[in-house]
Amino acid sequence: MSNEFPSSNSIVSKHRASKSSFRKQTKRMNKIVIFLYRFYVLPIFGIGKSMLVIETIGRRTGKKRRTPTLHNTFYTNNITLYSARGKDADWIRNIRAQKEKIVFIYKGFKRFRAKAIFVDEPEEKIEHLRFFCENYKGAKFVFGYNKKKHKNIFDTEDFKLFAQTLEFVQIIPI
Repeated sequence: MSNEFPSSNSIVSKHRASKSSFRKQTKRMNKIVIFLYRFYVLPIFGIGKSMLVIETIGRRTGKKRRTPTLHNTFYTNNITLYSARGKDADWIRNIRAQKEKIVFIYKGFKRFRAKAIFVDEPEEKIEHLRFFCENYKGAKFVFGYNKKKHKNIFDTEDFKLFAQTLEFVQIIPI
């Protein structure tokens, strides 16, 4: 049994493998999710507890761009989004290109403006990833994290390097 983290069948690994077929499937699925979310179908089923839609302004076109993202409330008690693709995700680049870092959030039946704050400190990123892996069942799906298999992974250099490749964005309502 290997100690591979993230596992090769995790969402993060699939995004990073840069297979165009997986990205096309993801884009198609995102369109359906956004449609169902905007017409309150998904929030009725409680999807707003783990997923929200973030609206950014396109850095090149200036058009509104909506992206469904998974989120959690980490130990900082702020809504925190994470990007499996790291700095290459379009929604991350769109936020970084904005001066005020203001985004619009659709969370369940609520809609609000928020300020996006990037977590850039290496130690803070490691702590966010560790908290996510230890406290959320979704870590198995997203990273392939298994408590029994990866019990000593947090102190390894590979884990610390992997945490640096992720992007964490805290959302503060304004």
